[in-house]
Amino acid sequence: MKKYYEAYDERYKEIHKHNIKWFGEDVTPELLKWISDNAVSKTDEICEVGCGEGRDVLHLAKMGYKVTGIDISQEAIRFARQLAHEKQISINLECLDATKLINFTKKYKYVYSIGTLHMLVLEEDRLRFLHSLHHLLEDDGKCLLVNMGDGIRNHSSDITEAFQLTNRTHMESRKEFNVATTSFRCIDFRGHLQELDKARFKVLSKEITYNKEYNSCMTMYLVKK
Repeated sequence: MKKYYEAYDERYKEIHKHNIKWFGEDVTPELLKWISDNAVSKTDEICEVGCGEGRDVLHLAKMGYKVTGIDISQEAIRFARQLAHEKQISINLECLDATKLINFTKKYKYVYSIGTLHMLVLEEDRLRFLHSLHHLLEDDGKCLLVNMGDGIRNHSSDITEAFQLTNRTHMESRKEFNVATTSFRCIDFRGHLQELDKARFKVLSKEITYNKEYNSCMTMYLVKK
């Protein structure tokens, strides 16, 4: 039985039938700033957890970084591999559940995740996800987390509604499509800091940022304790 947070796989399948991407082409600005702020070297390996259709991870690979992208959606990984092939980009893409990476053997100096934690509603899933990020990092490795929220509101979707079909407007084309409902949870900074502490992360900085895909986001610079 599929988990509620796997609903994006169905959404990707439907939208890709129309030969379009669900998400836009613009690389996430918070990611580029984090890369710059940390002076990430092209010799350092980077891992994106929750890479989706590959927008950000393919951009970094095209820039010359050694990157791995991980996502639970088989359709998203298939699509990202197709794009990588078409653009002749060398990249490693893995189809894995991001809440179950505790046995993943590869370690990275830099790990980032954009728009994935806010898809996890249940406390146990969120903590398993954060433990997975922690596990992927080398000692003193750094992590970027960007997720929807204003640091004040707390809101959760009903996970029993995941996979139900709903009309949604596609951002780029402005056309309406009947796609699977996905899950969502935003929490305030206090709750977010508590879960990060449980996952043994030290918070280097936190701020509210804004990007085209997610509007207001809680952007966290973290380091592995």
